[in-house]
Amino acid sequence: EAVDRMKKSIENKSAYEAILLDYEMPEMNGPAAAKIIKSMDIGVFIVGITGNLLLEDVEFFKSCGANAVLPKPLKMKDLEDLLIENGLVSSKADL
Repeated sequence: EAVDRMKKSIENKSAYEAILLDYEMPEMNGPAAAKIIKSMDIGVFIVGITGNLLLEDVEFFKSCGANAVLPKPLKMKDLEDLLIENGLVSSKADL
């Protein structure tokens, strides 16, 4: 579904600035979706979300195209800080 939504956003010229991908999704896992989305070359910031915090799992997600990986359960402060740190928003008021 994430890949389909990205394709539709390209068609509609309404790009996302960032997307969240869970490592374990029903039809396609997060790393596979990240790889496909990165290959679209649309510049979207991909945040992987996972309960698998072993270094090799995090690095695998990143090698597939995730710009960052956050742990489950997701804490909004961590996501807010990540978006601010990467210039996607200038402050929490922009969220």
